[in-house]
Amino acid sequence: MPTFLFSRPAAHRQPGSAGPLFRLTAVLLAAACLLTSCRKKEWYGDLELAFSFSYNGTKIETLDGTRLFAMPTEDSVPSGQSVTIEEIRYFISKVYLIEENGERVALTATDGNGCHFVDFALAGTRQWTIEDVPTGHYVGIGFTYGLDEADNVSHRFPNPPESLMFWPEALGGGYHYMQINGKWLSEEGAAFMPYGLHTGIGQTWTDGVATAFHQNYVRLEFPDAFSLFLTMDNRRTLTIDMDVMQWLTNPHQWDFAVQGGAIMQNQAAQQILKENAWNVFSIH
Repeated sequence: MPTFLFSRPAAHRQPGSAGPLFRLTAVLLAAACLLTSCRKKEWYGDLELAFSFSYNGTKIETLDGTRLFAMPTEDSVPSGQSVTIEEIRYFISKVYLIEENGERVALTATDGNGCHFVDFALAGTRQWTIEDVPTGHYVGIGFTYGLDEADNVSHRFPNPPESLMFWPEALGGGYHYMQINGKWLSEEGAAFMPYGLHTGIGQTWTDGVATAFHQNYVRLEFPDAFSLFLTMDNRRTLTIDMDVMQWLTNPHQWDFAVQGGAIMQNQAAQQILKENAWNVFSIH
């Protein structure tokens, strides 16, 4: 045992020499490192998640590298209101894969690597490589849209762009789950009005004071969505697409004239988007 090994007086060893037990320990440690290295090489691959955006099934493209638009038409949303999209940002967290036998394999821990920030205007955020994924046959994926109670901690992100997603302490603290900014048009000939679909922790208000807070993140799962074989030292890619139209359509039809353009303190509006989230994402 280690206590016995290091209890021998120093005078019993020659300078620069090591005892037989010490040499045996070194050999065993080296073997363990070798086995660990072999195990990682043989049993793990990498998964790259790519993030795309569409509007009613049509891919959204950037116009100038920093802004994006779904050009307005008279029937952009079921309410008949025309919509432009200028910015989209959101958090995804707690990703796991589903094996053919139904087992779920968590890919990220609840630490700094457990969530990912996506901003359409920042190309570097539209890919997320997750290393050392166990090899196997996967048929589905699950993740949290937004940040749950464990992940949504104020001041967690000290630097932009993530830090710019902060959610005011008076409204529950932490961070926005999503920001979609743009403009909407009530009728032809009217002026475009700004809107911000900003989701996060909701509130119940009593006499102007927040008396309760509501978690509006959503845990989504897509079983039997694909067939992905991940082999040793292999990298595979899955694309997670957000169809922005679905935030405003399914199952609840969004009406800017009713919900308004600013919803951070409107839990009823937050609830609509929370329920619509089930139909927003697709996996390719």
